Amino acid sequence: MKRTMKILMSTLLIVCLLACLVACGGSSKGPSGKYTLVSMDADGMSMDAEMLKSLGLEITIEFNSDGTGTLDMAGESESFEWKDNKITSSNGGEMTFVLDGNTLTISEDEGTMVFEK
Repeated sequence: MKRTMKILMSTLLIVCLLACLVACGGSSKGPSGKYTLVSMDADGMSMDAEMLKSLGLEITIEFNSDGTGTLDMAGESESFEWKDNKITSSNGGEMTFVLDGNTLTISEDEGTMVFEK
């Protein structure tokens, strides 16, 4: 009887752990979270985190798990929607992004912005 109870409890514990992993797994997909601009290349000019800070340029981008997000720049916010690797701004503009670990790179015609979580 003790052995059966141990097996039952172990099985229940494994099922609970798997359920937790599956529930948490959904939130790890995609870029969900807040990222801060650490470098920018535009029109042949590059700026690193130190230069951006000295210029007072703090830019953040936040991706919500529901496919929406917000870009905050110089006290102004712009909402956007995202799906797969594409951002569509509220005015219809589109940009693509690549997520590599905690680094998010957004590319558009004018240049590239690199954000880190």
